[in-house]
Amino acid sequence: MTERHHANRGGIARLLRLGGRRAQARADLLLPPPSVAAVYVDIENLKNAEHARHVIETVVRDWHDRLPPVRRLYLYAPADKAGLWGAWAPGRFPGLDVHVRGIQRFARESKNSADMAIVADAIADYTTGVVHHVAVVSNDSDFGALFVKLQELASTPGETIAPPFLWINVAGGSGLSKEIVDFVPEQLRWVVAAAPDQRPRKASERAANTNDGLPAIPTVVQWLLEEIPPGRFRAGDVREIIRRRCPHHPAAQTNGACGLFLSQQLLPLLRNKGVTVVRQQPRTYARAD
Repeated sequence: MTERHHANRGGIARLLRLGGRRAQARADLLLPPPSVAAVYVDIENLKNAEHARHVIETVVRDWHDRLPPVRRLYLYAPADKAGLWGAWAPGRFPGLDVHVRGIQRFARESKNSADMAIVADAIADYTTGVVHHVAVVSNDSDFGALFVKLQELASTPGETIAPPFLWINVAGGSGLSKEIVDFVPEQLRWVVAAAPDQRPRKASERAANTNDGLPAIPTVVQWLLEEIPPGRFRAGDVREIIRRRCPHHPAAQTNGACGLFLSQQLLPLLRNKGVTVVRQQPRTYARAD
């Protein structure tokens, strides 16, 4: 076989290999990207930083095999703590695309800004195809609207399918409302065990809490007396104090729940401390000087 013939065969082989690689590249472009999930964590909805770290690590470690793998992690933290979470999370989860959002509140009675930031990010990520499954870590029942919207986006006309959504709750907290539990299928909810409390509590601490882990009424009253200045206040102000001291308390979840708790449970004791009702609609209280 001549040298020229060998050269021709070698050139043809190279062309075939090049053509094969190009064909494979075109085929890869036609394949859909692998499905991935993102976890959106409301840090303020958790008990404290140690508790939040435990919950986040548990979710990433014990992620369900039946779901797409987690590739993105969003942490919604108080604005003044965002830098600390940004220093911790990337090193703890080097395989994930970590985003830390510093949440700033602009008014004492404003809606939790973290809720709105989570919904905005989750819808944007899903509709742009960045993620294909959304998981929210929060005991806040307000995310029912996100559940419904994802179901709408995932369904085609004429059919309804389970939304690409997982609601992750933490045991020991207030839990979801009965309505949410009734309407969101059990397979779309995951209850993560709370972090064990290794620090033995003093007898005085045990006495200050009820059997269900919530603070006793006199304890909550004392919180309010420590933080509410003389003058007028409303249920939203009380909710903020309870939320900082005990995020999983039922009264910390909505202004309505806090209003009932304030009027029915706290007011009888607060009256003895000079607190009165000065307006019915909207219900307003006042603390004497």
